[in-house]
Amino acid sequence: MLGKKDKFVITENSFERDYAILRDSLAECSSIVFSAYTSLKDMYNLEIIPLLEGKKQLPDIGADWVFRNLTLTRIVSPNDYERVKELILAQVHFMAGRDEPNIIEYMTRMDEIIANMESQF
Repeated sequence: MLGKKDKFVITENSFERDYAILRDSLAECSSIVFSAYTSLKDMYNLEIIPLLEGKKQLPDIGADWVFRNLTLTRIVSPNDYERVKELILAQVHFMAGRDEPNIIEYMTRMDEIIANMESQF
């Protein structure tokens, strides 16, 4: 996500050094994430605005992002909700077409789930 080192090997011979590198990397990455996502508006600006501007692609695996991004948009920028929903559902149907297992679980009830979410706020 951050373009930082994401694989660490800790060996017995250099445990202290390897552990320090891992610890420092976690601290740096945590600081970046926590400062960038201090509010829902910040999250919206980082996750949804680039999507709307065509600068970011939606994930092609998993399903949690569908509900998170729809809810985030509905709360922060209701005026953009229908456009974001359209983009997300297009990606969901693409993923279902290639039998992505996480999406397949939700497909038969996707409309119902989204309608229920929309009725909550």
